[in-house]
Amino acid sequence: MALQWTVRKVAAEENIPDATFILGLSEDDEGAGKYLIFQIKLGESTAQDRRLGFDTYCIVDEEHRVAYGGVEQVALDGRSLRLNFSDRTAFMLDMEQRELELLLDIDEREIDDMWNELNRVLRFGNPDQFPQRFDCSK
Repeated sequence: MALQWTVRKVAAEENIPDATFILGLSEDDEGAGKYLIFQIKLGESTAQDRRLGFDTYCIVDEEHRVAYGGVEQVALDGRSLRLNFSDRTAFMLDMEQRELELLLDIDEREIDDMWNELNRVLRFGNPDQFPQRFDCSK
């Protein structure tokens, strides 16, 4: 059985001063509960990024644990978003299981926007880190 929590807030924005794009999925408006933040660089990765494995998306959770890449599968089915992580990413995020189901308590427009932004983030940089499967059935 997958780990599970409910998303009640989604935020996406380009942070021009830091040259990043951020997509946040949160359990509540204040960020006091569980959350995942997906972040990518605006612009191209550098040679140093590639050497260090930072030429992909970054994931940060509510405990400030960080992983680079590692989302292997993504599936949106109505109001459920399932993310399957690599062993390494699950370890870095201290997850007991590799699968996370996010129940989406947001409106349809927000779901569509979130899906589009998630596609943008997870297809950034190193193609070896792109999810092997993207499924959307609404």
